[in-house]
Amino acid sequence: MTNRTVLLITLLFVVPFCTFASPLAIVNNSFDTQVLALNGVVLGSITGWTAPLTLGNQGIWAPTALSLNLGGSPGLVTNPATGIDGSNVAISRGGTISQTLASTLTATAGMVYTLSVDVGQRFELPISDYSIALWAGGTQLASIFDPVIPTAGTLSFATLQYTSTGSEAVIGQNLSIQLITTASARNQTIYDNVTLDVGAPEPASALLMLTGIGVVYLTKRKRVSR
Repeated sequence: MTNRTVLLITLLFVVPFCTFASPLAIVNNSFDTQVLALNGVVLGSITGWTAPLTLGNQGIWAPTALSLNLGGSPGLVTNPATGIDGSNVAISRGGTISQTLASTLTATAGMVYTLSVDVGQRFELPISDYSIALWAGGTQLASIFDPVIPTAGTLSFATLQYTSTGSEAVIGQNLSIQLITTASARNQTIYDNVTLDVGAPEPASALLMLTGIGVVYLTKRKRVSR
């Protein structure tokens, strides 16, 4: 087996398995569409999202460094004074902040959906319990409860993953994101920089296949050298 043949086999088998994750479009993912004065608040209205006030105050807020000063997503902090991405964050004392996306659940099995969000706690207020969830149509695909608890004055990076089976009853239905906060009169949870990526989870499989090809090649070389 020549070096050229080994390279060709490697490309044919490995490249299809090395699909990189692609971001799905989220309207107003960092909650910055509405322009607020510093420390300004708007309750019950977040562009692109639903944020009902049935369980507690929800909306957007333009924080100051007196409340936040350390960001969550590496490389995605654009406001060094507060550590957030942009100028605003979403806030909730209870209820669900949600958005239905234009993207739908694919019929391809093995696709990994990664939902990420920066979660914050103010210096002056404790954080409420919360969950992040991914839905398709009326079916919850995955959720996670309190994946990170940031320290006071900071944001932490929370993630949730779902791997599609290709046989879900809701294939082709719109994906939706839910940020769910436990109702509390005294606590508050902060959300920022929501992203959803989708891609094939095959780097490990590709590495395994590449290793196998290497073993075949080395074995062939040993036979030739004899």
